[in-house]
Amino acid sequence: MKFGSFPTTTCEGAYLVHSLMVSGFRLKKGQQLTSESIAMLVHAGVKHVVVVWLDEGDIHEDVAAEQVAQKLKGANTTCGTAFTGRVNLYADMDGVLDINGGAINALNAVDESMTVATLHQHTMVTKGQMVATSKIIPFAVPSAAADKMQSLDITNSIVVRPYLGKECYLIQTELETVKSSIYEKTSEIVQQRIVGYGGNFIGESRSAHEELGLARNLLKQSDQADIILVMGASAITDRQDVIPAAITAADGHIIHFGMPVDPGNLLLVARLGDTWVLGLPGCARSPKLNGVDYILARLCAGMDISSADIMGMGVGGLLSDYIGRPHPRSGQRVNPQAAPRISIAIMAAGRSRRMGAENKLLLPYGNGTVLEHVIQTAKNTREAVSGIEDIFVVTGHDAAEISALAVQHQIRPVHNADYASGMSSSVKYAVQNVPTESDAVLILLGDMPAITKETLCHIMAAFDVNAGRTLIMPVHDGKQGNPVLWGRAFFKSFDKLHGDKGAKALLSEYYEDIHEVDITTDDILLDIDTLEAYEGFKKRQK
Repeated sequence: MKFGSFPTTTCEGAYLVHSLMVSGFRLKKGQQLTSESIAMLVHAGVKHVVVVWLDEGDIHEDVAAEQVAQKLKGANTTCGTAFTGRVNLYADMDGVLDINGGAINALNAVDESMTVATLHQHTMVTKGQMVATSKIIPFAVPSAAADKMQSLDITNSIVVRPYLGKECYLIQTELETVKSSIYEKTSEIVQQRIVGYGGNFIGESRSAHEELGLARNLLKQSDQADIILVMGASAITDRQDVIPAAITAADGHIIHFGMPVDPGNLLLVARLGDTWVLGLPGCARSPKLNGVDYILARLCAGMDISSADIMGMGVGGLLSDYIGRPHPRSGQRVNPQAAPRISIAIMAAGRSRRMGAENKLLLPYGNGTVLEHVIQTAKNTREAVSGIEDIFVVTGHDAAEISALAVQHQIRPVHNADYASGMSSSVKYAVQNVPTESDAVLILLGDMPAITKETLCHIMAAFDVNAGRTLIMPVHDGKQGNPVLWGRAFFKSFDKLHGDKGAKALLSEYYEDIHEVDITTDDILLDIDTLEAYEGFKKRQK
């Protein structure tokens, strides 16, 4: 490759090294300059540009990134569209990520120009979640490096093991000192955990906290269950304690007792014939992530668990200072929420003047209205991912009706009394109403009923303060769309907005901060402005 600053008029066919904003139009880094873009630069008085010329045999960054991603991808994963030398891999379904770490290391060792980053091995993932990214560092890869990559035996190295609908049964042991409400709450939490990993909760029973009665119950339930979860009235403290002793008396086999994951240390894993048996630690009564999740998710995905597997969980096994402890180590409570906290602001204040007398947000769509469809998508997203702090609707025009819909769906309405002054007032009001606990706000337009839960998950998964990804822009086929996710660091900038300008008016100031997320569908580009567009949406839904 040839890299440097050259006269603008000589750069047709070269690739732009830095993004440029010219006459309100953005030329992006990595964009190949055409005669039209050269003419625009010359007209704007740009005499020199920093570009890179590819040598013969060099493989363009987008092509190379796609080759890498396609080489690694395995069952139940999908490659996104290449952009700026990057191709993301997404989960096709809920399940457990299974990665060949040696293959990833081998690929990253081929050449510094090619990189792959993945989530941790055995991460529990949801459909649509990004699981890996292939990124080419320069603007092209030497053909020799690409050939070496292709020669590696690394196919099917990134796989999602889907949940298989395992039959799960709960046994709780009883002591007189344990309140009945604790059993009921435990049952509720365990059921939620099982369903979350695609399992079928087939029943529950109680046994006295003694060896022989529990052994008989285990044998009885092992005929119908793939996984039996046993919650003891008191924690397991030794391999000879009641629960492991009952498993042994039922002719079961203890695989491992204890795990280097906290919370979750006192978990027991065993087999009773073909049935897995989990002796649950006390933290299983909490819905928060703990060692039980690490084991149960893999079993629900049909994966085996060995003693060595469990002993290898220590690095990364300190999940939090478990808030349920009566005496936290530091003397202070620690927030265990690891995910960034994001609010969703649904914009519904506009007058939709191009629709005539109709308010487009209140038009029929699906089982409700256009706005209700968007609200439900936001709520479905909250159920799919952790970290959504708040969902609220910004009202203005037709406030009474729109507020009523929001309340009906248990979403907070906030009214912008100054909505008639233009879109900017509603956007600023939205940012002002983001809870102080939130790290970012996703500004979601109320007239985008095609937007999907998967798209919103992709956008939010890209947000990472530590990695500097705090302004997230969805892109489809090179076109930027909505919604945009804004980190708290940008909130004060919204004060600059005036008149009928939305949040996108600020992007020209922060184009170097934009992190683009490739979206494989066009839902980010579609909104309702006219009756014709509305009719097109209804046909699309069919």
